[in-house]
Amino acid sequence: MILVLSGEGATDLGACTNGHGRCDGTEFAVGPITVLIDQMLEQKLGYSVLDFPACLNFFDESYLCRKAKELPARMQPARSKKKEAETGYFFGNAVALGTLAQEVEQSTEDKAVVAILLRDYDSTRSANAHLWQTKHESMEYGFRYARFDRGVPMLPKPTSE
Repeated sequence: MILVLSGEGATDLGACTNGHGRCDGTEFAVGPITVLIDQMLEQKLGYSVLDFPACLNFFDESYLCRKAKELPARMQPARSKKKEAETGYFFGNAVALGTLAQEVEQSTEDKAVVAILLRDYDSTRSANAHLWQTKHESMEYGFRYARFDRGVPMLPKPTSE
């Protein structure tokens, strides 16, 4: 299994130590959530993904935002009375990570690639009650738009982190 990760900093999924915003497991400082993910996967796989540096690919938030800007400008469906406005930032990040995960999949010929996109909810108590759901759905839709069905959106809420 190969993990393609994107988080917001060293204290969640981890960070690249090379300063490029893109790295594999040899240049990746593992964060606590990656350790937790690995422990869950180890129960299913029978081995730790962290023991195989080539099985980890990490793209930091700024790298993913740059990649998202290279994508076609109008990707999201239009708003309607029954559909709230999606958040382009979350959608674009998911499309970019899904696309990068497909590139990893093709370059390694490993069909067990899973992409995990962690972005903080970053909201206030006065925010719309459905905003978390809208952001989460934007990430799900972004992975679907990229035609990558093994994308995992992680959107922790500050009070429950």
